Amino acid sequence: MPPSDDDLETEHDRADLSTLHDALGQPPPGSLATLDQVVVDDLADLVVGARKGQEAALLQAIDDALRLVPRPLRGVVKRVILP
Repeated sequence: MPPSDDDLETEHDRADLSTLHDALGQPPPGSLATLDQVVVDDLADLVVGARKGQEAALLQAIDDALRLVPRPLRGVVKRVILP
């Protein structure tokens, strides 16, 4: 029986997942190491971009919601709802 792709895979064929680990804040699934390094790096960039977009959207939503609070109380309400 000829060797399969899994049998031919060496440690050198595995992508470095450290950039993805940093972007996710937790270890990514080990199976992602079988992807090309360029793909893993692109995925890490996409995760970072998505998180930045989510953070910006959340901050905008908080600002929009605080506009409904009377001006003298906004500081107090912001301190209560934001850690």
